Amino acid sequence: MARIVVPVVGGSYKHDTLPFDAQETVNLFPERGGRQSKSTAILRRTPGLSLFATISTQTGPVRGMYTTSGDRFFVVRGTQLYEFNVAGTETIRGTINSGTDRVQMTDNGLELGIADGTNIWSYALSTNTLSEVTDTDAPDTTPSLEFIDGYIFGFDPDASQIGSFAHSDLNDLTTWNSIDVYTAESSPDKIVALKALNGQLWLFGSKGYEVWYNAGGDNVSSATWARVPGTFTQIGCAAANSVAVIRGHIFWLGSSKDGANIVWVSDGYNARRISTRALESTISGYDSIDAAWGFTYEYLGHHFYVLTFQEGNDTFVYDITENEWHNWRYRNPTTGEQGRHRAVNHAYFERKNLVGDYTNGNIYELSQTTYTDNGDPIVWERYFSHFENVKQRISWYMLQLDMLTGSALLDTASYPDGVSVNSLTRSAGTVTVVTASAHGFTTGDEITISGATPDNYNGNHTITVSNSVTFTFITTNPVPAVGAITTAVGDATVTGVNTTFSSDPNIVVGTQINWVDDSSINKFGDVLSITSDTELELTTNASSVATGAAFTYNNLVTATGTITASDQSTQGSDPLVQLRWSDDGGRTYGKWHEMSVGLRGKYDTRVIKRMLGQSRGRVYHVRSSEPIAMSLQDSCVADIEASDD
Repeated sequence: MARIVVPVVGGSYKHDTLPFDAQETVNLFPERGGRQSKSTAILRRTPGLSLFATISTQTGPVRGMYTTSGDRFFVVRGTQLYEFNVAGTETIRGTINSGTDRVQMTDNGLELGIADGTNIWSYALSTNTLSEVTDTDAPDTTPSLEFIDGYIFGFDPDASQIGSFAHSDLNDLTTWNSIDVYTAESSPDKIVALKALNGQLWLFGSKGYEVWYNAGGDNVSSATWARVPGTFTQIGCAAANSVAVIRGHIFWLGSSKDGANIVWVSDGYNARRISTRALESTISGYDSIDAAWGFTYEYLGHHFYVLTFQEGNDTFVYDITENEWHNWRYRNPTTGEQGRHRAVNHAYFERKNLVGDYTNGNIYELSQTTYTDNGDPIVWERYFSHFENVKQRISWYMLQLDMLTGSALLDTASYPDGVSVNSLTRSAGTVTVVTASAHGFTTGDEITISGATPDNYNGNHTITVSNSVTFTFITTNPVPAVGAITTAVGDATVTGVNTTFSSDPNIVVGTQINWVDDSSINKFGDVLSITSDTELELTTNASSVATGAAFTYNNLVTATGTITASDQSTQGSDPLVQLRWSDDGGRTYGKWHEMSVGLRGKYDTRVIKRMLGQSRGRVYHVRSSEPIAMSLQDSCVADIEASDD
């Protein structure tokens, strides 16, 4: 028997010809270790989605987001332009005409420019006013805008002069001049996209690109902008929205007169291929790729280019730091299927990586400490590289994964599944629960109350334990008061439509409340004074009646019905990973086997599976959806025995 190291860490390279390579890295990314790290490399979790804000006043996806040079954060959804502060509070800043396609934004320090493919919009940052750019020389149908040296550039995709583009007047988005129009003439090709990089303008057609620079002229005696000599390259852009910039590099999904499906990155003025043969084979299987979108972000020292295909329902991420690809997927909690990630665009604002949702108005923060996608489980997966030893039959006696252990949320092994509750009462904002037997909870636990009447008490609560049968929690939910109501002085005017008293028992002076008098007449008034713990004086809104009325009420409300309190922190408290394997090169896989990653604080847990059968070649597949910190090191070991039969 021999102990060997089984390679674990790597990127995605699932080839269409199995068993050549079946590797997939889903919702994990590789990271090389230092010179004296425990392992040569590690797989880390991709960030989760923590809700930053929700735009509820429009429909459809988040169309675009942008952080200005003055650190103001703007978002477009539907036909509305919004500004958000760091707390996620929105302010509507204006309305644009088009409400469907993606928008791109830029700014010159004075104005925010918005291109929606139909019009150009200028938002004055000093006066907070939005207006349409109506200059007839402006390329209104430009799908994107870019700022360089005080100018904002755009282009008309369907201009009669093929390859033409233009810029605004200096620091004035609203003014354009017909003499400031240029033509990318290296190839008779319509412009698909433009992007600013290092003070120069990259112009992409479908079959080539070229780069322009500020030549310093006035477009009268000499040109203001000119082509950088020798930069024309016969590699174009297949998807306008795939173009993105990070760390001095442009990324894009390419096309040329010879074909498409290759992902490129700029290297100086040259283009360098970064897609793998496996990824290119996957892309070539899509019926359409022109709707692909891309963006970049920086996370934990890594620089990522995100490329999503609507047609293929998948998201691929390139890590320029490690030169590796991984898959970034969202799991539909209803169907269980994994598909493209929810992020459609990105902006960095107040030290937050923010992304918009491709179907709704949610804006999320990419969070290192959030292990769900806005509450939905994230399933991470790693398909190992194919293992074989010169075609020998291998007996697998043991496989041990080197993982982060002991990071469970909490140990709930002693918690009951449900506890009957004798009584539930409220005084002001504190609710006291008395159980029929010892509840077994501790202060800080999250519990769920169900079956209470009124139902305001139902839901999740964080508790404080008083003793073995009593605990409390704080609520701000209003609960109808009950009790005997008496009219002390005069009559009141019928003004409301309520037929029952409805107000929070924790009443303060000035609160407007409704009540029913002894004659079943609906009335309302403001609290004038609180004379005791059970008496209030109320003023009415009718001048023809007495100034007040008094009534008694019961500030302690007892719930009725069947009530259970049960711990809700089970997932992640006893975390598991699942393992299965394929002995036919990744074509089919066997059943799942579960392995513990250890309870909280059990750092010496061995993530191990014994007696794994025999094979001549094997691909292991490990996954988990536990909402805790997890990592997988490149120091997995196995005990095997090889034979020549």
